[in-house]
Amino acid sequence: MCGMETLGLLVIRLSVMAVTAGAAELLVPDGSLRGCVSAAVGLSFVAAAVTEIIRIFGMLGG
Repeated sequence: MCGMETLGLLVIRLSVMAVTAGAAELLVPDGSLRGCVSAAVGLSFVAAAVTEIIRIFGMLGG
């Protein structure tokens, strides 16, 4: 894949993950559980984003 296609793919995947994470957070009722869910969703989003970035840079590197 060309560099711009790869970058576009990354942006689309991260956008979909962000929307899904926001929707999951809204499904949890208010209170202390919501804070825990927010932290877990945030950490999983960051981990998935870093994994995608590393994977794409690995593809670009050869």
